[in-house]
Parts: sequence; C-alpha cells; structure tokens
Amino acid sequence: MVAYSFERGMWAKSGLFTVLGGLLFALVLWAPGNAGAAMLYDQIPAISPDSITSQDFEAEFDAFDSMAADDFVVPAGKVWSIESASVRGTSNPFINPNPPTQAVVTLFSDADGLPGSEIGSQLASITDGSYPFMEMAMSPQPVLKGGTYWIGIQARLNALLLGGPQWFWGENATLSGSPAVFRNPGGSFDSGCEIFKVRSTSCTPAGEELHPAPDQAFSLSGTETDAVSAACVAAGKAVKKAKAAVKKAQKKLNMAKRQGKAKKKKATKALKKAKKSLSRAKSKVRQNC
Repeated sequence: MVAYSFERGMWAKSGLFTVLGGLLFALVLWAPGNAGAAMLYDQIPAISPDSITSQDFEAEFDAFDSMAADDFVVPAGKVWSIESASVRGTSNPFINPNPPTQAVVTLFSDADGLPGSEIGSQLASITDGSYPFMEMAMSPQPVLKGGTYWIGIQARLNALLLGGPQWFWGENATLSGSPAVFRNPGGSFDSGCEIFKVRSTSCTPAGEELHPAPDQAFSLSGTETDAVSAACVAAGKAVKKAKAAVKKAQKKLNMAKRQGKAKKKKATKALKKAKKSLSRAKSKVRQNC
C-alpha cells in the first residue's frame, strides 16, 4: 500500500508492499463544483505539492483504512446546505479501468483545532468521469449553521492486489484555519497517527519525510441562506399561540350570544383582547424575521 504519493521507494509491512516517496509531479487540474449550485468554500490551489492516502479499503485490508480531514467555517448568521464536495486527487495507477463510484464523506464538529464528535457520514456518489479529481453529490444534503466544521473524504476503493489501486488526496500549501489532520486507526502505515493528529507535523511512515503543506485541496458547493434568529423563532411561536387564543375566544363568543347580553359582552371583550395580542405578535415577527 502507498501511504504518501508519489512513487518511488519500497517499504514492506505485513506482507504488503508499501510504495512511499517524494514528489513525482504536481497536480494542476481539479474537478469543478456542481454547476447548479453556488461555490460556498474553495481551497483548491493552482498546484498541489503532494498528496496523501485517504481510502476505505475492503475488509481484508481494514488495517490500512485511513482518512485525511480539514476544517472549514460557515459564517455566523448563515446556514449552508451542501450539495456537493470536490477534491483534487491522484491515483495509483493514475488511469484506473474500474474507478470507484462512491466516496465516504464524514463531517465532524470542531474540538479546539481538531475534529470533534462525528456529525454524520454518508456514501456520496462520485460524478462519472471526475475521478481521480472527485466531485461527490451529497444525499441527503448536510445543513450546517454558523460555526467551524471538519470534512473527511475517503475513496471507497478495493485494493484487490498487493500495491493498489489506491487514491490520494491532494494537499494545499496555504493554511486556512487549522492544519489538516490524518488518521490510520489500524496502524498498518506506521504513520504514528492511529488517532487524528496534524498531518504536516506528526504523521509520516517510518523513515519518510513529513509533508509540510498544511492543508488539503477541496471545495464545497450548495446554497447559503440567512439563519433564523432565536427572536424570530420566539415571535413565530407567539403568533401561533395568539391565533389559538383568538380561535378559542371566537368560539366562546358564539356560545355567549345564546346566553344573554352580559356573557356576550364579556366574550366580545375577551375576543378583542385576543386579537390585539395577535396583532402585537405579528408585529414582532415583522421586526425579527
């Protein structure tokens, strides 16, 4: 298995040959986002200096399952609905006659500059023809409010034979937010990162050099809307409650009309009061929503 792209140099572990090494070529292409959606976030540079494995292998090679992840920020007061994610990548071999059709996309909360609790994970469909520069359609579409999040992406690809095929996620030499992280829970890449650690300073197979590029190359597309404030939510609930009170008061008035003038007068007054409360509640909605 290959831990870092690109070739050459050979290292063997558990009977599996691991190809490790320095830069063979720089990637200069990337998969565009969904044409029908707005670009929400983009940190795909003109050139990626290197790449790292991030793959979900078949059960036989679970100990090699690994994930790179990077952070992004949804602006305060906004809500993002993510329709697709695009990543720069390369593969071994570069031309794969049977490319993967799905990728594992996992979202995490932020925990002081590292991935925190898992928010959700899904098998996203890879757009035909985009591999190894993968564009992935999200279904269901994650909806995120303002804050910092992490995204991890793994090609779901069987190695089949010793040495490949494999996919590698391109890196970004410019830091945005916190540095990208990497984990290989099974430890078969001997990276020293069985749990998420900063890739550029902590994760490297034995005898290999660290990749100094601090981030990963990815973009997110979808729609952005204004977040609904707490005041707006409260105002909406108040309107609902006031409407119910008006309906109840109207019902009491209808009954009071058959019970004498005194009760009718009291019920009329109560209805008038309920309608004023509804009017005030609607005004709050106009102010806060």
